Amino acid sequence: MELQGVTYDIDTIQHYCAGPAMTYSRLAVRSENNSFGASVLEIDMTNSGRPGIKVEAGCDSVKTSEAVTAVARRKSNYSRRYVAAINGDFFITSSFAANHPLGTQILGYPNVTSATCGKIISPDAIDRKSREKCFIMTTDGKMYIDATDLSYSIELSDNKGCIEADNMNYPRADNEVIVYNSFYGSASRTDNTGYEVALELAEGETWGFNRPIRFKVVDTATNTGNIMIPANGAVISAGKDTVKRTRILRECKSGDEILININLSLPAHDGLMPENISEIIGGDVRVLNKGKTTIAGDPDALRFINAPEVRYQRSLIGFNRDFSSLVLCCVDNGIGGGGVSYYDAGDLMRGLGCYDALDLDGGGSTLMYLHTPGIVSHLRDGAERAVGNGIYAIVEAPEDNIVSSICFAEYAPRIIKNSIYKPVFYGYNKNGELISMDVEGVKLDVPVALGNIQPDGSLLVTGCGSHLLSASYNGSKTTAVITVVADTDGHSANSL
Repeated sequence: MELQGVTYDIDTIQHYCAGPAMTYSRLAVRSENNSFGASVLEIDMTNSGRPGIKVEAGCDSVKTSEAVTAVARRKSNYSRRYVAAINGDFFITSSFAANHPLGTQILGYPNVTSATCGKIISPDAIDRKSREKCFIMTTDGKMYIDATDLSYSIELSDNKGCIEADNMNYPRADNEVIVYNSFYGSASRTDNTGYEVALELAEGETWGFNRPIRFKVVDTATNTGNIMIPANGAVISAGKDTVKRTRILRECKSGDEILININLSLPAHDGLMPENISEIIGGDVRVLNKGKTTIAGDPDALRFINAPEVRYQRSLIGFNRDFSSLVLCCVDNGIGGGGVSYYDAGDLMRGLGCYDALDLDGGGSTLMYLHTPGIVSHLRDGAERAVGNGIYAIVEAPEDNIVSSICFAEYAPRIIKNSIYKPVFYGYNKNGELISMDVEGVKLDVPVALGNIQPDGSLLVTGCGSHLLSASYNGSKTTAVITVVADTDGHSANSL
């Protein structure tokens, strides 16, 4: 593979099915002057049995961080399992907040827009000038990488009128109207100078973008502040200097219907406004745009969080041209080296089959998690870091711990002649979830030309060349091509 004109050698350390429609690879990537490890998860988006893709906010909050693995454990249950994940957007740290007019009020916020199941978590409100990009997915599997242009309107029933809101899930100024949902917390955290309306979703209604969302008024409050936010509802909060603008809102009564429109357009896609947006997670630079690596001066690179040519640990997300493949990649320094630059990252994601790709938060936040075996990327700081959000692959099915299929752990074993080989087998349930990385009781079917089965079930390798080795377990069968080598030079039992 070539990254910015430099040839890299790639050793595939691991390559296996990580779950339904998911393939995991661990790569060692080396050139004369750089080396890095890469954990790559590819999801076949055309497979009807694939996991669902969902963004999750740390502690279900716009302001609070949480470790990716902690979210997966907390959210998983008998009927739903978080089987894979990668860390998400940059989030506001104390050093940034100290120099921002809102200070600690925005501490912990994701850098730009995020949403889950059509419900907005955070707006792109902190630094709109730099136009950081987001990964955006619709319910029908279309994917985009773009900035998000957001606007909000509130329509009252019986044609009483419409007012514009200024933002969502963001601290309110006296001259602003803000909409809050449960990701902001249990209450609006406002002072007692404004007017607030509490809403519940109408029966059968769901959150979404670019369409009216129907609500029913359940409470109104003047000069009280800090009104409770219904769990799956909203609060409209109008500051004291918006009285003229919000007169019609202040006439609302319990039971009235209100429509809220969260309008989101994609500027790089000619202002497209998809109605069925489901998941949004922010990042930094779109490192790959329609197959072309982003470089300084491109519209996608108005801001680099790091110097663009500095090699760094990076989390990346991308997809191919027809949306049939979603690729998650964590580049780390697990074999030494410093990682990749933005430019390298674009070339790398193109080499992994992507047409578009986005740089997520990196450095000590870089992490890829699989339910089995756990964290698979190298942690720069030796421990997992709490982050603002992440993107997860989720299997929704009753828990099943019965192995119904197996595969060789080593996808292309190279074995030393006259050595003992005891293969390791991975086990999968009927949903395709990886539930065991060491299935016992597997029976080998060994060609005479390859070797002999020993009393403990291992294989004494006496042959030469390549052979097809078969194995079976409770009616499930699998095969692997075994290559016998003369010395340790070709042995593949490495880990990264």
